[in-house]
Amino acid sequence: MPIPYHAIDTTPAFHISDRLPPAGPARLDTVVIGTTSPALRFGLEGLIGTLPELHLAGSASTLPELAQACSRAGPCLALTDGLAADGSVAQLIHRLASHARLVRIVLITDGCRTVTVREAFKSGVLGFVRPSDGIDEIRSALQRVATGQRHIPGDIATHLAESLELEDLTSREMQVLDLLSLGRCNKSIANELDVAVGTVKTHVRAIMCKLDAPSRMAAILEANRLGLIRIA
Repeated sequence: MPIPYHAIDTTPAFHISDRLPPAGPARLDTVVIGTTSPALRFGLEGLIGTLPELHLAGSASTLPELAQACSRAGPCLALTDGLAADGSVAQLIHRLASHARLVRIVLITDGCRTVTVREAFKSGVLGFVRPSDGIDEIRSALQRVATGQRHIPGDIATHLAESLELEDLTSREMQVLDLLSLGRCNKSIANELDVAVGTVKTHVRAIMCKLDAPSRMAAILEANRLGLIRIA
């Protein structure tokens, strides 16, 4: 079942003065773009330029540049592909939070790597868009996230909901799963990871249990369906 969109309600229970409007989530209209793709950055800059309600404060191609741009911009929206070359989404959020006073993130993702989407969701990313999305979808995402609401496309939400029901695989189990998907045997995996064959077998059993799979192949197919791995 797709995850419903929920507005984040921060309206206080009382008011200092009846003449003052109820406080709510701050609306952000400043955007900073962060992507490793020059073509994507160029396209997004042009798109933001067509939206009069938004102001483009800058663009970046690395995580340090993005953090600095958000810091200079003040409260802003970060529209980014995660700058994967610089680390995980959790590291991205931590870096931005340490530099910017208030930043809300819209992550550009194809949704195929559900593990990345799940990490982003758990880390506080509010919005998700796909690289192929048109101006209306991206505009809607930015508008919702600007007011503190979530924006998760239906197909991404479906995979995310399923993956959130699963017990998380450890980083080592993910390594084993990736190697299993390449057709590697226990001994080969053990040599690759410099561990005992028995340890690999333990990891494989744990993977099968967490994915509710009766066999190694079934575990690989289920992991591929959920987007934890991508079978070529």
